[in-house]
Amino acid sequence: MNHDLSGERLKCEDMVQVSDTITNQTITELDLSANPSIRAEGVRHLAIAMSSGKCSLTKLNLKYCQIGAEGARHIATAIQSGKCELKLLNLNSNQISDCGAHHIATAIESGNCFLTTLGLSGNQIGDGGARHIASAIESGQCLLTQLYLSGNEIGEIGARDIATAIESGKCKLARLWLSDNDIGDKGAYHMASAIANEKCSLIYLSLKNNKISSAGAHHIATAVESGYRSLTELDLSGNLMSFWVCHSISRAIYANESVRDVLIECAVEASSDELHALLSLAVNCRWTDTVKMMLCALVEVEKLHNDTIDDPTAV
Repeated sequence: MNHDLSGERLKCEDMVQVSDTITNQTITELDLSANPSIRAEGVRHLAIAMSSGKCSLTKLNLKYCQIGAEGARHIATAIQSGKCELKLLNLNSNQISDCGAHHIATAIESGNCFLTTLGLSGNQIGDGGARHIASAIESGQCLLTQLYLSGNEIGEIGARDIATAIESGKCKLARLWLSDNDIGDKGAYHMASAIANEKCSLIYLSLKNNKISSAGAHHIATAVESGYRSLTELDLSGNLMSFWVCHSISRAIYANESVRDVLIECAVEASSDELHALLSLAVNCRWTDTVKMMLCALVEVEKLHNDTIDDPTAV
């Protein structure tokens, strides 16, 4: 049974009743998102219920509940108790910081945690938190197959640690979201090394909005073209790169038949002829309709720019 309490303005004292409910009824999915007054104390009551052996929860959404690092510690205690059956946990936007990430990482590498999907986006965990999570996913005890780490101020060092974990042969991740971080070209180099490794199990990777330029994208293109190809979907949108690097990526996709979906953005400085040529390549290289539409839009932007220059009456 599902129990949706999202946005109900719950306070920490209300969590006592919620905790009683999940121990006395067969509730498998609980949505408490967008209740910022729950905080750490409210989550403490919930964690006790989850550790009781009487709770049937398999999915828990705590997005934007302001639980902080202390709340993350309570949740970590519950999910490593051996009595918690949780498979999906959403802790996005909770300000848990690197300290909270450490608590969660310790739990998921304990051998008693059954999580397969974990949301930690928007928590300012930084490179320190990324290091803790990386250590957990390469422990051999972690069961995670889907991990959300977007918007966490992760830089090239954090990207390097995550990439090393992916290459370890012990990481089970199939889908990884690293969008809206700051890994840059050096971070892209490390991620490229990971996806080119034969031990990588990723089928989806998002590096959207990471300040990756043509140099970093070139490393990604080389990795995509490599012989080891578990990856089928790659999001590089929001990282403006040159026409020639986009061309290189298209050639890599053509060489790697397993890659079916790639989102990229080409710098608008490219000429209309170059953009039209890239659009033609997209059609021939099995790119998604989204990519084709985005390239068409860029072509129209360039056309509008040229028309505006030629037409003095344009506003």
